[in-house]
Amino acid sequence: MAADVLHLLMETRPMQSVVNWDELGIADYHGHRQEPRIALTLRVEVMGFDVDGKFFTELTRTIDISRSGCGFALKRRVSRGGILAIKILDKDGKPVGYRPFLYQVSRCTPDVLGWTVGAAKLQAESLWSVAFPEAEPVAAGTSQKSSAP
Repeated sequence: MAADVLHLLMETRPMQSVVNWDELGIADYHGHRQEPRIALTLRVEVMGFDVDGKFFTELTRTIDISRSGCGFALKRRVSRGGILAIKILDKDGKPVGYRPFLYQVSRCTPDVLGWTVGAAKLQAESLWSVAFPEAEPVAAGTSQKSSAP
């Protein structure tokens, strides 16, 4: 399985923006959030390449999730624009579902224990089995900024 994920990740290099934001229903993700997030802690396995180009697999937990992305903590630093494969794990650490989902790193900021990562999904289907609240309408010419701590 790790070899399959490594192959998928290698196909996406060089690490450039490959997100089709219009397809995902996001007008402009740079510094603006057009949808609600849910503070939900889920066990996940994250696989990808760190800033040194070394492949890694790390078990961690989500900080929050949304229709188009998620936030989570990592011990290693990853590059903005980098591609990560994410799998949800059950309480016994076994993968939920049959394959990982690909996400693109939109931010990676230092944290007390490592790095806080924000990532956007690269596929139309959702990894999360959650009913998200509807986003509040935003008036034309204005934006809804993130209220992240």
